[in-house]
Amino acid sequence: MGESKISDKSTINIKTSRQKWAEKSWIFSLIAGIVGFLALLTPFSSEKWIDGAGTLIFSFEQWWFGLNLTYQIPFGNEFRWTGNPLFLVPEIITFIGIVLSNLFVLIIAIRLPKKEENASKGLIGGAIGLLLSSIALIASFHITSVNHLGYSYWQRMTPGFALIWQFIGSTLVFIGYFLGKSRARSTNL
Repeated sequence: MGESKISDKSTINIKTSRQKWAEKSWIFSLIAGIVGFLALLTPFSSEKWIDGAGTLIFSFEQWWFGLNLTYQIPFGNEFRWTGNPLFLVPEIITFIGIVLSNLFVLIIAIRLPKKEENASKGLIGGAIGLLLSSIALIASFHITSVNHLGYSYWQRMTPGFALIWQFIGSTLVFIGYFLGKSRARSTNL
């Protein structure tokens, strides 16, 4: 009889704990949206050459809208704009997709604490938009470079924070969504 009371109490504590986490699930999406926008202020790819002593010899960073930053010893920094439409057009299109997806996630994350009907369903669309836009950028740069340069862009370049965060952000949105779904289930118990 005493064991039954203890197990009932622990079950209630588990449900309460799960409910608390689920009620705060919108925070995952809010963080994903805010950092997703901030990440767009960083390069989406880079290449660095470092000598044996750890000194940076050459660095090339590709930012959005064709902005490139090159650092080379002894010349220093140089900003250049890419005029090649084969790279610039897919970059702009995927940038718009990423911005719209982040905006979608951010708006829905702001609406979630108010418990507006069907708001959480849009999170999956935003997360999928982030994934598809990021994958489209990777694929378009790969295909364009293989067809016109003879090698893959990603053989030489490393994805930057602006691109990597979109994958992390979409994962956070999925986590927040499924935690929110558990909120709905736990309140119905």
